Amino acid sequence: MSQRMYRIIGDMPLNSPDRLEDAALVTSILQGVMAGLGRKLLESAEPVRQFETFRRELVRTATACLEQCPRLTDCARPHAALP
Repeated sequence: MSQRMYRIIGDMPLNSPDRLEDAALVTSILQGVMAGLGRKLLESAEPVRQFETFRRELVRTATACLEQCPRLTDCARPHAALP
């Protein structure tokens, strides 16, 4: 991945309206997923055919990761973790 891409991915959690408890961990996970998918596409015999599926799964993975990450605002409210 290019340095520009790393910076963009790294800035996303930091610029989020919801401050993540561990933005560096979220960034690392997202970069790993994107690098792995990029490599898989490069090594694929039919990357064009798989692109849309990979894109959809990347969005699903990133969304799930971000939705499950604790936010600093949740830590400030003790009752937020209760069902």
